[in-house]
This record gives sequence, structure tokens and C-alpha cells, in this order.
Amino acid sequence: PRRTEPPASFRRPLAAAPVAAAAVAIAAVVLALSFGAPWLADRYLNQAEELWQTRPGRAFDKLDTAASLNPLSPLPDATAGAIALRLDRPRTAERYYRRAIDRDPNGGAAYLELGAIVYESGRRPEGLRLLRRASALQPRDEVTSRVLRRARRGGRIDIDAMNDALRRRTAKLGR
Repeated sequence: PRRTEPPASFRRPLAAAPVAAAAVAIAAVVLALSFGAPWLADRYLNQAEELWQTRPGRAFDKLDTAASLNPLSPLPDATAGAIALRLDRPRTAERYYRRAIDRDPNGGAAYLELGAIVYESGRRPEGLRLLRRASALQPRDEVTSRVLRRARRGGRIDIDAMNDALRRRTAKLGR
């Protein structure tokens, strides 16, 4: 009796199956990272918000890690800037708000914070330019309009009062 010929599916080269398996494994890893990294970044952000008052250095480390895990989001840098302001570290806050703007050039809140910091540090022309940009990005925001008007008149910007007004507005909106 003559042997039967194996089906065509058995005649594939042996390397095809491992290559396909590797491609599927790589796709699975990429998919897991695309969902896992932002999730992990959010966890780090939440942890930093919980411990910044007692361990600020650790909070900044967590926020830096969160920013590296989710490079498209300005939120970790903006949060770090807000924490730095509360700790009375305006230079650190300025650095973080600049990074937030680099990540999202249309983030009006980061421009407002940065503009106020720069203006109050004595670099008034640059501060005014940043505040005008904040106003252009969020033209209906009353806090931004008020801060810009005060800066145009040459008045002092109370950053703590500005942030309190922003927090009250946010709480009022239920966010």
C-alpha cells in the first residue's frame, strides 16, 4: 500500500508557527501596556495626592513615575505643580506647569498657574503673555479674566487666593 500524502497544512515550514506565536505575544504585551500603564499612572497619581502633606518627596517621585507611564497626560505634572505651590515651592511649580503645557499646549489652567507664578516672580511681560494665552484658551472663565485684569493694571496676583477661587468653583460644579 502506498502512503497517503500529508495535508497541506502539515507542510508549512516549522518557523511559521513560532513567528506567529511571537507576533501574538508581542501584540498582547503592547495591548496590556496600552491599558495597564495609564491605569498604573492613575494609581500613582492618587497615592501622591494622599501622601504629599506628610512625604512630599515621595509624592513627587510618584508623580514623576505617573508622568513617564502616561506621557500624553498633563495631569501628573499639573498635580505636581499644584502640590509644589501648596508647599511654597514656586520654582518647582513653574517647572511642572511648563511640563504640563508641553504635554497639552491647550491646557488653559496650566497657563493660568504658570502665568501667575512667572508674573509674581518679577517677569511681568512673560507672565502677562502666559495669562493672555490662558484667557484665550478659556475665555469664559471668570477667575482667569479677573487675574488677567489685575495683571494688566500692574496689581499683585495672590496665587493662593486664585487657587482657592478655582477650588470653590470646581466644588460648586461638583467635580
